[in-house]
Amino acid sequence: NDILDVSKIEAGKLKIERVPFSVIEVVEEAMEMITKPALEKGLHLSIHAVGLDNLRVVGDPLRLKQVLTNLMTNAVKFTEHGKVTIRLTKQKVDRNRITMRFEVTDTGVGIDEEKQQEIFEAFAQVDASTARQYGGTGLGLAICKQLVTLMNGTIGVNSTVGRGSRFWFTATMDLASQEPDLEVPGDECGRQLAQFRGNVLLVEDTPINQLVAQGMLERMGCSVSVVSDGESAIAEITSGEQVFDLVLMDCQMPGVDGYQATREIKGRSNNPPPIVAMTAHAREEDRTRCMNAGMCGFLSKPFTSQSLSAAVAPWLEANASVPSIQFTDELTIDSLSTLSKLVGAEGRPTLVRACQEFIDHSSGQIERLRRAVETRNQDDIGGLCHSLKSSTAHLGAHELSRLCGKLENSGRQAGAQLLFTQIEAQHRQLVTLLREQVAELNDMSTSSLEPEEQRQQC
Repeated sequence: NDILDVSKIEAGKLKIERVPFSVIEVVEEAMEMITKPALEKGLHLSIHAVGLDNLRVVGDPLRLKQVLTNLMTNAVKFTEHGKVTIRLTKQKVDRNRITMRFEVTDTGVGIDEEKQQEIFEAFAQVDASTARQYGGTGLGLAICKQLVTLMNGTIGVNSTVGRGSRFWFTATMDLASQEPDLEVPGDECGRQLAQFRGNVLLVEDTPINQLVAQGMLERMGCSVSVVSDGESAIAEITSGEQVFDLVLMDCQMPGVDGYQATREIKGRSNNPPPIVAMTAHAREEDRTRCMNAGMCGFLSKPFTSQSLSAAVAPWLEANASVPSIQFTDELTIDSLSTLSKLVGAEGRPTLVRACQEFIDHSSGQIERLRRAVETRNQDDIGGLCHSLKSSTAHLGAHELSRLCGKLENSGRQAGAQLLFTQIEAQHRQLVTLLREQVAELNDMSTSSLEPEEQRQQC
């Protein structure tokens, strides 16, 4: 097949197709082809493609997948320990065309600098021992170079012997449809976040999600009360002890969920506040279900400060006397240090407790998910993945969140066990990172104390 491809390319008979496709789906399909041999070697696999879940382009998915599969296969082949990482980024967006950059990074044997340009030539290999040990025709990278050229891109490699390699290539394609968020990373402009007056009841069962939403709302000027379940929300509103201007209601909660709580509030309160749904489900039928329950708005999780501001704006009075806060970042919670700034010094102890609770709770969820996958219990798989998808996304673990979402929607398929193995490995890394950052937060809290307070603690 390699020889046939080379012959077609050299004869000018290989044409690039033009069909609409999802970029992330092609990457996932390529990943699935190398998952089994990678797991057999104990390698960690991951895809980093933040904000690209809905990107659709017009191009040749088969040839793109061919290039990716070749690079991924080589990465697994030449890596005995460590990891293989695939990273996607938007390099340039110009009207209806987009240039994507794909990187495949490994922790394998690496390549001598003097050999790095030669490996893209036909029948070239690093040395004769490579063919004896690993096999192969030496045509794969030459074909990749030709295919990438046909996709209006370039290909290259950065490598260090004994430390690993990063193979990268670009491809320029037409956009299948206008994407809502196509700014090139690093080209951000300042964003204004409106300020509001109002009492908001936040109904959310996950501590991390509570901290994220509460911190964002308070920075917008809102007064926020928090409850952890639907039953408490009903009691809080129907008691009449406090008047709320808005309720943000998580839909998926144990016991009384958001839908039932909304119906109860609407039925038992003479003047119920507007209720905006918060859910990780973003399909049209989910919106319809929220509206049918009596909710008047919809906020998809994980959310940014901008999307949260847009969701509450129709129901809260704008506070024109307070200047809008200007942000210059993406307003996503990508690390505990960012979240720490959001909640402030006084909120750090709560953040530490919430993180520890997440570690304990999510570890139990992973064990239950293992049993659900083994028994193909779709209900348990769906519920556990839905919960993990939301909480991990708000912690900035986007790849873990994406994998949970994929397993949530394909729990009975043959690839469920492989997906779970990836989820388990990603979760293990997240827990390690959280413990490290929690230790840093504890150090920050201690260093911020006055000397007298430090002596009292000692």
